Amino acid sequence: WSDLFVAGAGAAAALAGLLFVAVSINLERILSYPVLPGRALETVILLVGVLVVSVFGLAPGQSHRALAIEVLVVGMVATWGVATITSATPPSATSEVASG
Repeated sequence: WSDLFVAGAGAAAALAGLLFVAVSINLERILSYPVLPGRALETVILLVGVLVVSVFGLAPGQSHRALAIEVLVVGMVATWGVATITSATPPSATSEVASG
């Protein structure tokens, strides 16, 4: 399992970094659509969640139960964050991005 957690942590950290750079470069264009900043934040939340779970999985000497609780808590926090952002996005903003 350690190889999987190392790969997950590396991939999540790399993708979060790339997302940060992409948002920084295109900040004006992203801010011109009301829904895109929230979507970028949702993506960061999910990638950080993968990173945190991977780091927890690499912690030596913990029980399966402790890891399960940690994964559950990270999943609940990530779900709450994404749901909060999604519910705050007006439906008209979503259709505006889809139409162009």
